[in-house]
Amino acid sequence: MSNKQRFAKFYVNTWTDPKVVSLDFFEERFFIHSWSNLWSIRRISGIYEIDRGTLISICGFNDQRFAALKKYELETKDKLISFEVVNKIIDSFNSEHKALLEYHTPEHIMYVKNYFKFQYRTIGNPTVATAMILNDYQESKDKAPQFWAEFGKKNEFDLLSLARKIDNLIESKKSKQPEKEPIKKLDNELKELSHLQARYIDFLQNLSVS
Repeated sequence: MSNKQRFAKFYVNTWTDPKVVSLDFFEERFFIHSWSNLWSIRRISGIYEIDRGTLISICGFNDQRFAALKKYELETKDKLISFEVVNKIIDSFNSEHKALLEYHTPEHIMYVKNYFKFQYRTIGNPTVATAMILNDYQESKDKAPQFWAEFGKKNEFDLLSLARKIDNLIESKKSKQPEKEPIKKLDNELKELSHLQARYIDFLQNLSVS
């Protein structure tokens, strides 16, 4: 992973978003980590696989940290078990904060609901964005089909916009003059774009995006 890929945009309006403000301290930390970790920034869809042990690690949820809360004279157990805390946070999101994210426990799949809406706009190259989302889909479509069904409905406008950009790229390549660019190079680029287009059309049909 390059240094550039290690950066994730942080939207300062997160701190005033009513849905985020309604979270407790641990839920808020869990949510922010869900879209700013090294697993999420490689998944443009916001749908990715991550187990609870890893979640505990990246969120900094450990018994030593929880024990340190005693200095604030908060009412905590003598010892908080990290897995119990994460399980409760996951249950809370799945039942009360589904608008932000859901976690499919059997297959360890995270779905950050608005991640694609923001990340899609930061990627200037439509072929890169298309390839990324197709890779995400291939990795988790069988593990969390319910997430992908919701993803299609939620992002229909942007998904169709991406399809039009690929169409325009293909038409642009077809209209280029041979003397401006070698024919063999153009042919290879068109083949790759056409293959990507076909895969993407199949993806949209599977999500029932028209």
